[in-house]
Amino acid sequence: MPGLFWNEGEKEALRSYISQGLTARLMKCRGCFEESGIEGSLTSRSTMSIQKQMQRMGLADPIRSSIVKADKAEAWKGKDRDACIDDLVRHWRTTPVESFAKRWGVSSATIKYLLKKRGLGLTWNEAIRLNESPFLNPAKRKERAKTFRSNAKQRREQRRDELVALAQSQWREKIDVNPRRCVGCENIFPLSLEFFRITRHGARVYYSHLCLVCSCDRRLREQKADENLMVRRNRERLIALRERVETANLVNEERVCKKCFRSWPVEKPFFKYSKSRATGQLLFEHVCRLCRAARRRELSSGDSEA
Repeated sequence: MPGLFWNEGEKEALRSYISQGLTARLMKCRGCFEESGIEGSLTSRSTMSIQKQMQRMGLADPIRSSIVKADKAEAWKGKDRDACIDDLVRHWRTTPVESFAKRWGVSSATIKYLLKKRGLGLTWNEAIRLNESPFLNPAKRKERAKTFRSNAKQRREQRRDELVALAQSQWREKIDVNPRRCVGCENIFPLSLEFFRITRHGARVYYSHLCLVCSCDRRLREQKADENLMVRRNRERLIALRERVETANLVNEERVCKKCFRSWPVEKPFFKYSKSRATGQLLFEHVCRLCRAARRRELSSGDSEA
């Protein structure tokens, strides 16, 4: 996980595994540096994270490193690397990484590496708006969003398991604190800052009725603190309806909203429509109902201010 430093227990374990002749890939396959491991890991370490830490500590095998560098050089055999770099420098603002990779017959990771070495590259919002971006494809966006939601849910569950384990250890130590049941996950935790957020009013301190994990989950769903209650309910209702429709496999076609770039089923609850007089066919708009309503509110507020 980016931004999470390696603790001393992990570093000592890394030295031990390397002395046993294990590579970064083997460490990952054997479940080393998992949260339940004896290394005291704060999170599950990826193969790349392990490899980078080996390089920082000077523990990487120089022979294997030279082999990897030779393999990377072999990947450019028969290809003009300098011409590729010149192409990247000229067109990196208008061409997605996937198009470069297909054009030059290399991997997307190689293109990203070349861009990073030169301090080039687009942000996520800029990249998905390119004309040739694969993420304009509804299927690709749906796959990516599903992966993000799955990973986020997994991290929340891991964090909740950590809180439950910490609470159980404190109960065993018989710490004299009041218990409180989280209204979100129904788990009972000690009433302390380790498990609940607080708000202060003068000298008084008030604890939340949601644990840290459930509180973050709710804050992610709420886009703005001052958002209108009806607007938030409409958005949550449409998102829940989309999930039910997708779960029941009732989606025949999806469309990406040109305003918010979210994918919605091409159905009446999600898009405004009109009926063709010639054929009677339903013609759906390319802006979802949420963005359409937001635009209508902006225009009405502008008229009222004028």
